[in-house]
Formats: sequence, C-alpha cells, structure tokens
Amino acid sequence: MRRRTSMLAIVAAFAALLIASPAAAEDDTVIWFPVQDTGDVQFEDSWGESRGGRAHTGVDIMAPQMNEIYAAWSGEIDAYEGDCAAGEYCSSYYLLLSGDDGRSYFYVHLNNDTPGRPNGCDGVGGVEAAFAPRLVEELRARGTLVGVRVERGEHIAYNGSSGNAGCVGPHLHFEVWEGHGWGAPKVNPYPFAKAAWDAGNRWGADGEPEAMIAHGRTAGADRVATSVALSRAGFDAAHAVVIAPGGVYPEALVAAPLAAVLDGPVLLAWDGTGELVTDEVAAEIERLGASYAVLVGNGSRLPEAVIDELVAETALEHSQIRRIGGADRYELSQNVAREVLAYHGIEAAGSEPSSASEDDEDVASPSWLLSASADEPPSTVSPLVALGEHPVEGRGWPDALASSVLAARQQVPILLTRPTELPDETREILESDGIGEVRLAGGPEAIAEEVEEQIRDLGHETQRLAGADRYGTSLALAAETLTDAGVSPDRVYFATGLNFPDALASGSAVASLGHPLLLVHGQDRERAADVYAWLADRAGTVTEVVAIGGPAAVADTVLRKLATAAHPDS
Repeated sequence: MRRRTSMLAIVAAFAALLIASPAAAEDDTVIWFPVQDTGDVQFEDSWGESRGGRAHTGVDIMAPQMNEIYAAWSGEIDAYEGDCAAGEYCSSYYLLLSGDDGRSYFYVHLNNDTPGRPNGCDGVGGVEAAFAPRLVEELRARGTLVGVRVERGEHIAYNGSSGNAGCVGPHLHFEVWEGHGWGAPKVNPYPFAKAAWDAGNRWGADGEPEAMIAHGRTAGADRVATSVALSRAGFDAAHAVVIAPGGVYPEALVAAPLAAVLDGPVLLAWDGTGELVTDEVAAEIERLGASYAVLVGNGSRLPEAVIDELVAETALEHSQIRRIGGADRYELSQNVAREVLAYHGIEAAGSEPSSASEDDEDVASPSWLLSASADEPPSTVSPLVALGEHPVEGRGWPDALASSVLAARQQVPILLTRPTELPDETREILESDGIGEVRLAGGPEAIAEEVEEQIRDLGHETQRLAGADRYGTSLALAAETLTDAGVSPDRVYFATGLNFPDALASGSAVASLGHPLLLVHGQDRERAADVYAWLADRAGTVTEVVAIGGPAAVADTVLRKLATAAHPDS
C-alpha cells in the first residue's frame, strides 16, 4: 500500500519570501529535506512502481515551479546537466551530489522554463532559473559545476519539470545511492525524505521560526545592482553621489567617508565589462535628486565616457561632475583624504594633488560639494589606516572594507598602507595639523610593527583595532563603531570575507542607517566562530541580521546560522 504525506498548511506571506526554518529543532543525523515547504508540497512512497516499462527508482516530491531545492548532505557536485546558451531550448537539468556521508543524492527535473511560465513550458529558463545563484556564479567562473562544494541545507537549484517530466506537474525526482559515482546501488529514498520531514529538517515551514531572529538581505542581481539596493536602503534623497568602479576595491572603500561627508551613497559603475552606467544606477541618481556627482578613480578605472553617460542618462551636467584620481591607490587615498579633511577645516600637509591622467585635473577645492553637510566638524580627526595591498591574494581588502562603516560614521579618512612600509602619500596626510590618534585596522600580521613605529615617529599615538583574523578585526572595528551613541546594535549587517564586490558600496549606506557591519565566512557556517559567539553574547539585543549581497556572497545556510546564533533560546 502506498504511504502518502500531504502538506497543506497555510504559510504566512513573508515566510514565502524569506528563507524560513525548520518547525522543529534540526536533527543533524538525517538528511535535509530537498524541497522548500511552501504549504503545497506532496510526496509518497512509489519505489519500484512501473513507469513505462521501467521501475521507479526515486521519490517524486510535488511542489510549485521555482520552489527552492536544497542539498540533502554536505559534499561535492559530481555531475550536472543543463549548460545551454541563453535563449536556447534546454531539455533537462539535473545535479548529482557526492555526500560526505558516503551516499550520492540525485536531483532530476530541475526547472528549465521561464519563471512564472508566461509562455508555458518553453525550456528557455536558462541556468539562472535552474541552479541557485551561487552555483550559477561558480559555473560561469569555472566552466563546470563538477567539484563545487555545497553544504547540507544549502540552496542549490529550483524545482521544475524538465526532461521526461513532460510538463505534467513540477516535481523533484530525488534518488539516494549507496556509494559515489554512476552505477552505485540505489536505495528507496522515501524513508530518507520522510525522516527529514518528520525531524523538521526543512526550510519554508509555517511561520517565523522560534529558533531564529528576523533575517533578510540587501541585494541586487550583481554588485552594481547591490550598490543601488544599499543606496535605496540608506538614503531617501542625496545632494551628491559618489561613483566608484565596480571591478576593483581601493576606490570604493576609501570613498566611503567622502560619501558620508556628502550625505550620499557610493554607487558602482563600470567593472571592466558591460555597461558603463547601468539603467539602475541612472534611475537611482534621479530618485535621489542628486545635483552633483564625484567620480573616485582615474581614467583607466572610470573612463571619460562614464561622465558622458551620466550626462546623457541623468539630469546632471558636465559642470556638476568632477573626478578625484591618483597615480596609484596610495595617492588616490591621499587625494580623497584631502577632501574629507577639508570638510573638517584641516588643510592637508604636503604638495598639491597631482594629476594621474589628462582627465583628472580637478581634484582640489571641494567646497561646492562639501556645502551639502551642515554637521559641525570636530577639532581633530582620528583617521584609520588599513592595508591597501598584500602579497597573499585576497588579504589586501577585508580590513579596509570592515573599516568603511566606522570611517563613514565618524567621517574620517581611510588611509592605505603597504604591509611593511608607510607610503609617502599616507605619511604626508599624517603630518597635517589636526590629525590626532591614528587607528590601525588589523594586527601586526597585516600591518607590521615597523609601520606603527613610523606613525609614532610622526608624533601620533596609535591604537590597534584587530582580531586574530579578518573576522576578528571586523568585530574590533564594529565595537569601535558602537561607541557612537547614534549606532544601534539591534540590526547587524554582514558581508562576506571571501570577496569584495557585493559589499563595496556598503560603508556610507550602513553608516547612514546607524548599524554595525561584520565580516563572516560567506559559504561555510562552521567558520568565523568568533562572530557567532559575538551574536550569542548579544542575544536579545540583536533582533535582526541582514546579509549584503545574494547567496553567492553569503549563503542561505550562513544567514540562517547567524539568525539562530542571535536568538535568546539558541
């Protein structure tokens, strides 16, 4: 006799939009239920039934098109199908996951149609409508999904009816194999799915979970769209906007305090490919009612054509757009710092800014822009010094990113340094009258002791804001941010510590909202333990966690663990 399980619960509207959590405490001894529970999911034991002359070797989990599909166990993708060109009909999508538990998990009939099916079962949904955003990014970067690691409960795909499902009804054909690789013995998957359901190992259950606080995302389809989403969250209007390149990190990060002085956002433009100024960025400038724009970056990073497009696509005129450039990242940070110090009434020491290219002449006299801020500046400024580069790939930017909210909130410069040598450009700024204590973002393994000694030799007291790694340093910087009476810990923003694009524009926006920013390992919820401990210590105070960027930046599983760690009952 067939056994049947029917889920007809009514789900709160917001639970269908947010990634919800299990109705019961998670049992980590059984698999994760592979389909999102939106209240209209059905599955039954059909193992061995005849299907057109062959025996059925899976469990069919009936659910709406585009319901999320999850990894049953942590492991690596061993095979996949469905890498069709955009707009090209693709008949079938599947994933084969080799689990760390020694089993394989096979997912068939993943979505191949346009979401919402405006044209019926058209088979042209593309990889974006078949696989989770992080896997799409991995596929484009690597050219394959084979070898990509996923975590138990991670969003990996979308439900559909590709292959021989025949558009009869969207469902996941889910198999369990004892062993890895094609030819491994298949076993009845129904008991696995039923045990996961009964244990509460499922996402999308009724209502907001007791074990989690509120959680969500500020994100767009890519880094540029995410900068727009941050702007919309942080600003109702702005006198000026700062435009930075999206393909590199120094410009956007040192621009954060300048944008804060101007009481406006950082928006991203050209990243080396594609549009110079997207329609979304142009529309955001219009929404804000901005009268001025500052480009941070020389002509090789932000071509002159960016200015032409801003004029063509917005109400800005050439006379309302200016550029701050620099021969390298250190001169760039120096020139941006001059502008921030001018707001405080501090005349920067050293020579006048030099032009990095023929279109970078106008880097002085910021008064026409800085008039946008009416705040009374302090008598002295305590700048932040952060790495501008590092011989270890991926180590040059995290501390500067984590510094960006603090620098923006206090409207003080971020000055860049080499790991073992203080650049002349940064030294010149630190020789200015009005510079007080200098705060170093990162420990001696990031910024060497000799750099700190060079700063002290200039007559400054120093303070290290540092932890054992980039995540610990972000905690120290957040603690300093929270000393500002206008900053509340009730909401905490999180950016991935693995790559910079999604959070490039976060500094000014998060500072405007009055909350701290922390870095977290974006894909492994077992990493950055100090961050989860920090949240646990503040359970009952932190009431919401927000990831910056999509699941490719901060995975769903990581976001859920953050929300769980901050709950008083966890």
